[in-house]
Amino acid sequence: MVGSALYRLATSARYRLQPGHLLCVAVLLAFFSFFMLTFSTAPGQPRPRESFLAFLLLELGCGLYFPAVSFLQGRVIPEERRAGVLAWFRLPLHLLACLGLLALHGEVSGTGGGEAGGGTRHMFAGCTGMMLAALLAVVSLFTLGRNDAELRLEGTRGEGDM
Repeated sequence: MVGSALYRLATSARYRLQPGHLLCVAVLLAFFSFFMLTFSTAPGQPRPRESFLAFLLLELGCGLYFPAVSFLQGRVIPEERRAGVLAWFRLPLHLLACLGLLALHGEVSGTGGGEAGGGTRHMFAGCTGMMLAALLAVVSLFTLGRNDAELRLEGTRGEGDM
């Protein structure tokens, strides 16, 4: 809820930040969160305070992410095709979740779990890598489309308009 409230504040007339910028911040927060979790969940050396801080950062990032993505989906995907397009994006998401659960429990590698707690750490390392790829994709998307009026809130000016 805090992330969602920050999104409303950041996109208000006072600050005028664009949803694309907030999406970059949200993905960056998630990247740092998973990076912290990779090291705070080391087997034999749990760090609950660092893990809790990482969880709070992830929740803040999610609060910023969902309003920003909803705005961009409304601008990019036509209303009559939105349900079908988004359904196709859920398929790889569910496949990744299933593979992640299998890897977490040691079924993919056939090791039967390996070191105690190591599966969780490897899961967070994989999430860190995927969030880095997502961050690069979001930055490149908004670098290419930074002057596209469709991806901006009304009443704000693009960099080329100044």
